[in-house]
Amino acid sequence: MVFDEFRTFGNKIMLPIARRLKWINPDILTWASFLMCIGIGVLFYIDGIMMLIPIAILIAFAGFLDYLDGSIAKVNKKETKRGDFLDHTLDRFSDVAIFGGLALSGFVNIYVGFAAVIVVLLVSYMGTQAHALTGKRDYSGMLGRADRLIFLIAAVILQFVFSTHFVLAFFVYIVILTGIITIIERFLNTWKILS
Repeated sequence: MVFDEFRTFGNKIMLPIARRLKWINPDILTWASFLMCIGIGVLFYIDGIMMLIPIAILIAFAGFLDYLDGSIAKVNKKETKRGDFLDHTLDRFSDVAIFGGLALSGFVNIYVGFAAVIVVLLVSYMGTQAHALTGKRDYSGMLGRADRLIFLIAAVILQFVFSTHFVLAFFVYIVILTGIITIIERFLNTWKILS
């Protein structure tokens, strides 16, 4: 979880923005981020090299909104279980939209792409299952959601620059490998706590 370690630094940047935008309902931002992720999946499916720059911009903006919704809820002291549930549910649907679109594109092998979808969902499942059983979410692991999105932006831009399918294919293999390691790590962490 490379970038999740900068969460405190991110909060210093996001909280002043959230204070200026505290009149916005955080759920609206959650839905807006989700709809952008559907758009990302569709653009991947269209599978054109010229789609890559809009994809990178949408990923960055969707990630920003996904971070901002929680910051606004925190500023307004309106962090609710319902809002948390909506956020995490739409995050999973967003992951499926992005990686499903990538799997159906010509950039990666369809089987490898859907293997990445499964691994990404299992990584999240292990975190929420830990929360259900121990009362604490497990965000440990090599590649968290923030990391995936930032590395995906970099991979999309490099794919555009070099015009080769190697970059995104390599990224997907990295997601699968680090995801499997993260699943094992989270399983062992929770098993140890429950023991």
